[in-house]
Amino acid sequence: MPESCTKKRVTSVYKTSITIILLLIFSLAHAKPFDTWTALMLVAAKGKSDLVKQEINRGANVNAHDEDQTTALMYAAWNGHIQVIDLLLDNGAHLNARDKHGANALMWASKGGYTTAVQRLIERGANFNSLDNQGNNALFVAVSRHYPEIIRLLLRSGININHINNQKKSALILALQRGHQALALQFISLGIDTNIRDEEGHTALWYAMRNNYEDVIQQLLPLLRSAQGQNIEGLGLLHTAAQLGQAHLIRPLIAKKADPMAQSKEGNTALMLGASNGHVAVVHALLNVGADINHRNTYGNTALHLAVEHNHETLVRELLNLNADVRIKNKHGELALDVARREGHAKLVSLLSAQ
Repeated sequence: MPESCTKKRVTSVYKTSITIILLLIFSLAHAKPFDTWTALMLVAAKGKSDLVKQEINRGANVNAHDEDQTTALMYAAWNGHIQVIDLLLDNGAHLNARDKHGANALMWASKGGYTTAVQRLIERGANFNSLDNQGNNALFVAVSRHYPEIIRLLLRSGININHINNQKKSALILALQRGHQALALQFISLGIDTNIRDEEGHTALWYAMRNNYEDVIQQLLPLLRSAQGQNIEGLGLLHTAAQLGQAHLIRPLIAKKADPMAQSKEGNTALMLGASNGHVAVVHALLNVGADINHRNTYGNTALHLAVEHNHETLVRELLNLNADVRIKNKHGELALDVARREGHAKLVSLLSAQ
């Protein structure tokens, strides 16, 4: 046998052995059954372009998938292997195939954080507005993983910035939910819809307030159409501001038509939530815009009852100075004094007994 033929055979056997070893290692590392992976998937995931060519020349099915419907192209995209991506596409790989979760190769590249892979897939005609089973597009994937370069690339390519997923979340809400303040500011500057409510009834402003992102709050307030809406618990933005002690937001929200007497499902007003959390400045701000200091919730409790229950001595003193009615009983027949006794707040018992 000619020496050249022997060398070719040895090389082929060597490459086959390497492929099998990679297959075993990858199968163990990813806890996937050995028989659900093809050799092509493994060498594509590892970026072994020479072995990819070998498998294709042997007649490997470039569109074969594992038990999760994941293809070799998706694995190559996930790991940012540009040369392998081109090889697979040039040999008939389906560019917009989706795995069992609905993700295509572009989403896999976005998840992996490889800007060059995302760029190549878009150049090859990937559908960047394709949605997974949760209604997320590639932009949502990049936002959730916080890949600013990929986000900019997708936006330049024309992806829908105002897309809403199955949970009715926008990219802006997702950015704020994941704690990406700078990204949220970027979306706002690009004109994203800031008034979208998710399935829980929360807007982007609500998430900014919860995270105390003051820069984002100040950008969102002028864009707020109305502060009258409530979430699924019956809480509005005014309730949230009161709960968090954000007294400086009370008047701006009132200017956006927030109702100081709006009630949650338990009948609590913003003032009552402020009192429950001991926020003196909030209580003053709400009283100045028409809140009722003696309003009773579903359980008959007033702001004074709640402040006493949570042992906010300074606030209790302030409520008494503001003429909160100490004679009101809740549905259990308790005065604020009785609540203080029940909770063992000795200082408040003395204070209320003197009234």
